[in-house]
Amino acid sequence: MSLLDIFENGRRQQAKVPQIKVNGQSFDEEYIRYCIELEVTLKQLESYLHTSDDPHEIAMKTLKTACEFYGGDWSGILEVDLDLDIWTPVWWYNSHEYDRTTELIYEFEAAEFMPSWIKAMDENKVVIVPDTTVVKDLRPDEFGVYQRLGADSVIAAPFKPNPMGFLVIRNPSRYIHQTSMLNNLAYVLHRAMSQQKALDSARMKIAPENIERDTDVFIHLLGNLEIYTSKGVIREADFKSPLICKLLAYMTLNPRQLVTPWKLTSVLWPESEDSPDNLAKNVKYLLYRFRQMFSLISDYQLIESSTSGYRLNPELNILTDIQQFDRYRDGAHETNAISHKVQFLKKAVEIYEGHVFATNNSEDWVMPTATHYTFSYIGVVNELLKMMADLKDYPDVIKYSAQALQVEPGNMRAHYWRIYALYHTGALEMAKASLPMAQRSLTEEEYDELLKLLRVMEKNYAPDKPYYGDFLP
Repeated sequence: MSLLDIFENGRRQQAKVPQIKVNGQSFDEEYIRYCIELEVTLKQLESYLHTSDDPHEIAMKTLKTACEFYGGDWSGILEVDLDLDIWTPVWWYNSHEYDRTTELIYEFEAAEFMPSWIKAMDENKVVIVPDTTVVKDLRPDEFGVYQRLGADSVIAAPFKPNPMGFLVIRNPSRYIHQTSMLNNLAYVLHRAMSQQKALDSARMKIAPENIERDTDVFIHLLGNLEIYTSKGVIREADFKSPLICKLLAYMTLNPRQLVTPWKLTSVLWPESEDSPDNLAKNVKYLLYRFRQMFSLISDYQLIESSTSGYRLNPELNILTDIQQFDRYRDGAHETNAISHKVQFLKKAVEIYEGHVFATNNSEDWVMPTATHYTFSYIGVVNELLKMMADLKDYPDVIKYSAQALQVEPGNMRAHYWRIYALYHTGALEMAKASLPMAQRSLTEEEYDELLKLLRVMEKNYAPDKPYYGDFLP
């Protein structure tokens, strides 16, 4: 029997519940009941939160808990921007089957109509309006908002600093003046919002088109060479010169170095017998042509020159897809949440569109970097495929393994996970058809290892699926 049941039985038996005094202050029956229910509810919510790492899922469970605890008919988050004097609904829970939230709440509410709420935010105080008609004459604009939203009563707990907003309960029927629970739940929702915004920000940073300033430059080195700025993009084919592309790639891979003209000549013309002075002039010519092209998408020089050599402009905010790959790979290794780890790994895999400077990755100055990222990519994609297979996300295993094999056909594990996913979804013919492709792409030893893995898979799975039989040669 729970504490609440004991308490309720006591009431039915008309047991006399004594008041409790703490530091000279008395607490009545309602407050005792509130404290018991608060403890029970928070324990239940805490237990649930340990089972999820999805910010939206956590928020929706918390909002439902808030609504039911305070006996309201709607609970939600209003995010506030005091600089623009607006707020907007983010997440909400409606106890009614028919949800009219998007009809009743404008996409952006004008905060100027709610001065008492802004004051509450400034003073970090809970808004408590037991009867909204009380403000009808004092603050008619505020009362108009309450009327439109069907709010006869309302309580709201502020949270800040970033993001800033309110946890709102519409038409609470109990514990209206007991706000400690509301503040606790507002904190949980604030953290969920912060986590969601961080995830959204990470997703946005991958897109070069989201460059915000004219000093931002994004250089794409994985696969084909591309440069993005706020004004446009130049692709490898636009330069119409493999030597210009080599010049740019080398400078980008050595961003902190002052590169001498003679070093560049050895990179661009490693076997030339021409004089060093003539080759140095040729470097200047290539740089001039590059600047002519780059000026079409930027008012700044990407590569600066001096009497000592060349360097990337330190005044520009230069980001490469290689750096992004590293960030997402490292992010996956730093988080313990499975869903976040999968998301980071997916982003890393999606960034990797091909080998570093693919058109010239056999050059001596590229090969060490290209080899490093090839092995790093294989490790990342294989880790992702295994995690998705463990989660039984077979459609994504098929999708990402196919992409991985386009980039690196000799990845034995990618062949394995692709066949594994096809097999477990019942696509036996497609799984069988994948074997010859794997045999063509792998060494004899690798193909033998693939067959061994598949035999183990079939042995572990086929007993429950006798109709699968005769899968392997």
